[in-house]
Amino acid sequence: MNEEDECLDDDSDKDLRSLLECYAHHCPSNQTKQWMRYPGGLSPEDVQSIVALKEAALENARSSGIEDKIQEFRAFGTYSDPEVDDMEEEEKREIGAGHIVTFVHRVFASHLPENLVSRLKDAALAADREGNWGVGAFGFRNYSHLNVRCAEIIEYNVSNPGKYKIDGLGVHADSESLLTVAVALQEPDEYEGGDLNFQSQCTNTSTVPRPRMGDVTVWPSWVKHAATPVTKGIRRIFVVEFWEYCTRPEQREGGRPGYDDEEDIIANCMSDSELPPLREES
Repeated sequence: MNEEDECLDDDSDKDLRSLLECYAHHCPSNQTKQWMRYPGGLSPEDVQSIVALKEAALENARSSGIEDKIQEFRAFGTYSDPEVDDMEEEEKREIGAGHIVTFVHRVFASHLPENLVSRLKDAALAADREGNWGVGAFGFRNYSHLNVRCAEIIEYNVSNPGKYKIDGLGVHADSESLLTVAVALQEPDEYEGGDLNFQSQCTNTSTVPRPRMGDVTVWPSWVKHAATPVTKGIRRIFVVEFWEYCTRPEQREGGRPGYDDEEDIIANCMSDSELPPLREES
């Protein structure tokens, strides 16, 4: 049995992401790109409409009484001093050990140009084809079979670590999603640091060139990635994660749903008979 065949071992019970990741990790001479970049994928007008989503989302949250569910401070970086892990949230904010996330999926359908999300979805599927990541091979080549899991505006503030070493956003994967799309919301000279890099068992760590405003970067969600600390200014990005479930994002109060959420939050988008076959008949 060769290494790729191990991914289809009948004794293993792998879900879609596990299977795709298995293939990626068992390529004997892996040439799969860890990310794809589409320069100028969105116009300055598109970017401004995205930037305006933050205030729209917060206003929607205030009127709905769910402010605490729409914006949050996240800190899961890696630190040379374990004392940082034991700090309260405000202390971590003060030393720049984290970032602020505003979930905007409740308002993007009503506030963005009609086809903007569809264009990002098309970019995600184009990247999947060009990168040979395999999502399309499992029936999601049609964008109607791929759905928004969550949409976030993320702000990375200047690190002010003092005696602590802050290594930026910790290495992680966008677990349970299929494809992740990030849009740069500013020009690269507006901040320093904040470099995005990817890690893989098959390839060396790769650092993504600093994007310009409107550039679209796509990666398979199971690929591990991280960001270096921002040392000057504020780095702002718009991130959309796509997966195969319908979650009615415009109605959802929380952030990122998971597999174990209630059935009224996660529903299969269509019956098995409506899904395209894994392999097209010759």
